[in-house]
Amino acid sequence: MQFQLRSVLFVTGTFITQALFSQSADLQNAEGWELKKEKYEVRVFSKEVEGYKIKAFKAIGKVEADIETVYNVIMDIENYPGWYPDCQEGELIEKTSNQEHLRRTIFDLPWPFDPRDAISRAIGSQVGDKMQIELKNEADKYPVSKKVVRISRTEGYWLLTEVDGGTEVIYSAVGEAPGVPAWIVNLFVFDGPLNAINNLREVVKEKKYQVKSDG
Repeated sequence: MQFQLRSVLFVTGTFITQALFSQSADLQNAEGWELKKEKYEVRVFSKEVEGYKIKAFKAIGKVEADIETVYNVIMDIENYPGWYPDCQEGELIEKTSNQEHLRRTIFDLPWPFDPRDAISRAIGSQVGDKMQIELKNEADKYPVSKKVVRISRTEGYWLLTEVDGGTEVIYSAVGEAPGVPAWIVNLFVFDGPLNAINNLREVVKEKKYQVKSDG
């Protein structure tokens, strides 16, 4: 049962990661974060957000790779099943440019829950020494499949910052979990984002994500 609850939670917060200068600015700047879990040198905080029954989370950890490599992994939606907790499929629907695309992500949840999916537009950009990935919720831009529950309301962000020896990764989100009681989800709001950042540490080692240096 614990595995099921963690899966449901992560689906809720997973797909909308709206960044520093987007609609999630209120979430980014919100006060009152409470440390809930620390493992694998990743810290996860939570707080209540007005308008949501499910608590927001914010996970912070260091990945030993350059900022561009971490960015490349997060933008590669089709490889999400290889590292993103409980992700069944990542689909590239439409590519506008190397910095923007429309994508769909599906989670295969254990019984009795049907899979959840989310449609989002990923927009990457750089501000100073930081890189952000904004995913705007576009739930109405793709048909809903049978036996798949569409996630229609979420917000959050990925924020990457260069630090000594690698990249600081902040992942924060809040959303709704259709068909799942909020109090159940709130019991396990920490494990999904914690494992996501920890898994990044292995995926960034793949050669296809490495940034080629001149010379």
